[in-house]
Amino acid sequence: MKKSLSLVLLLLALILTIPSRAYASPGSAFNVKIDGKETKVYDVNLKLGDQKVSTEFKPYIHKDRTFVPVRLVAESFDSQVEWKEDTKTAIITKDSDLIVLTIGKSEAIKSGELISLPADQVPGLVDYLNGQAKTMVPLRLISELLGYQVDWDGDQRLVTIKQGPSQAQNPNNNQIKTIEKINGSSKNEQIKITASQTLDYSYRFEEEKNSLLLTIKNASLNIDSQEAGQMTIDGKIVDSVEYSTDQKTLTSTIRIQLKRFAKPDIKSLDQGKALKVSFTNEITGLRPIIYQGQEAVLIENVQSSEYNVIKLKDPFRYVIDIKDASLLADKKAAKFDIETGFISGIRANQFIPDQNYSENDNIVRIVLDSKAGINEGHVQIEKKDFDLILIPQEGPSNGQNLTDPDLVPSNPLGSGDKVDQEGYFDGVEEVEVIERKPRIQPNSIEEVVIVLDPGHGGSQPGACADDGTEEKDLNLDIGLRAERILTAYGYTVEMTRYTDQTVNTYDRPKIANDKDAHAFVSIHANSSTNSQASGLETLYAPRDTTSVKYDPQYPLAQKIHYELVKETAMTSRGIKQRPDLIVLNQSQMSAVLVELGFMSNASDLTIMKTEEFKDACALAIANGIISYIQETYGY
Repeated sequence: MKKSLSLVLLLLALILTIPSRAYASPGSAFNVKIDGKETKVYDVNLKLGDQKVSTEFKPYIHKDRTFVPVRLVAESFDSQVEWKEDTKTAIITKDSDLIVLTIGKSEAIKSGELISLPADQVPGLVDYLNGQAKTMVPLRLISELLGYQVDWDGDQRLVTIKQGPSQAQNPNNNQIKTIEKINGSSKNEQIKITASQTLDYSYRFEEEKNSLLLTIKNASLNIDSQEAGQMTIDGKIVDSVEYSTDQKTLTSTIRIQLKRFAKPDIKSLDQGKALKVSFTNEITGLRPIIYQGQEAVLIENVQSSEYNVIKLKDPFRYVIDIKDASLLADKKAAKFDIETGFISGIRANQFIPDQNYSENDNIVRIVLDSKAGINEGHVQIEKKDFDLILIPQEGPSNGQNLTDPDLVPSNPLGSGDKVDQEGYFDGVEEVEVIERKPRIQPNSIEEVVIVLDPGHGGSQPGACADDGTEEKDLNLDIGLRAERILTAYGYTVEMTRYTDQTVNTYDRPKIANDKDAHAFVSIHANSSTNSQASGLETLYAPRDTTSVKYDPQYPLAQKIHYELVKETAMTSRGIKQRPDLIVLNQSQMSAVLVELGFMSNASDLTIMKTEEFKDACALAIANGIISYIQETYGY
């Protein structure tokens, strides 16, 4: 996408936090329009390198921050700033660094990696009263990402920008003293980082590399008298830890490399002087099913988690504590109206470990509440692939499922405890779980089969925009571009349609099933009666909602959605479960449906019709599939 962008130079402005003493002399005032509202601001002087500069678009101070035009910075220090009008995106190039910033978007991209922005650092448009609009972005962000040195002289009201990093101060001589592997009560390892002072940290999970990157400011590493090094962990989840300190900026980085995807969880300890980094399996489903002719409950994506089973009385409850686990969407608690066997309902919560567990444990507690008058029951628990299947039955247990029958927590989740009344999973439904067709393991890259499904076609145009643009044409165009990329890599790619032809909805997954495909992607554009609805969505059907699937579905959706957000810079509406869609619930392999913007939104439509956007979507779909195939099948 980056090479194909057709861009024009953009004059940006930057934001810098100003010490309070600057406001003793506020300077001359003038007006600009911020978010469409005429606003009084105060002028400020600007110096680039050793030279003072003046510009038609005056630097100014507003709400404790300084705004300056970045085009001058770029031209002075051999950086380039380019502008993509259709996506309102600025591309800043300096040496080998490529920074992507988008108006109104709370994420930046640096050399392909997503970086979250604080709310007060989101780029926005500001109108000068001469009628020209300029994009304002945070000076702190540009300083950190591009390495410019920024100084403020309050007496002269002067901002000085120089090439090279700001010289960081470390007045407390904060040292990171230890990085060590620890464990809770399970075998899954965690990483503990300890320093002499409070740690000022940020983090980013790099999905492409399957690693967690921690950045710690104003702290130097001193691990066995070394400021850089590597630790081999070779655990169940963590493979290794790399660490180093940039002495110019006194910024330390710690990269934790994982063996497989797991959700990072970071807790601050010892009044902020230590960090505990653990990795959890994110439970992605809890619903009633029929298993081998019996009513049952499925808990999806516990993977290799260990669990304890506890019986509680007065009233009778059956408790399953799943270790190294977290609830989807970071919910603390949820409730499900599932009635089966002795169960009247199910509750789940992120349990705070008591004296029966290690303080390092991450536990999801599943509570099976009993029906009125029932004082005894047991649950047969079966592990199937990454999931747990619970078969509840009345009467006493044979004890086989109780890992510790005497284990009773001091603060159990009681029947009167408050929980979130809204379930955190969509579509609780009953399905038949049967023996599934095994995945076909390819022996070469040519044996990997990928099916791309351009939605609609022929007599079924799909969504139609006000200007006459039809969804079927966009879908096919993007699908064919993705096909060319994947074919060039050596994969075998099949299309459900190559031309403007009608294809039955049920025939689309059938084509993929008949080809024994390893991945299926249905390509669509969205539409809504709400003309303000905007952005990207990626849809999938959880494996347990259909009897035909043999693989977890979320990993493919996650990888493709990540790539779409990165390549298009369009707003993310998230990854959503849609078990009702035929192309998803009838396809045996991992399958997703992508919604590439809203044709009912004028801004989205303008972007979606550009060649750059189509190339970006095709590249994102291809890269997401490739990442999934390589991780799953090795090709």
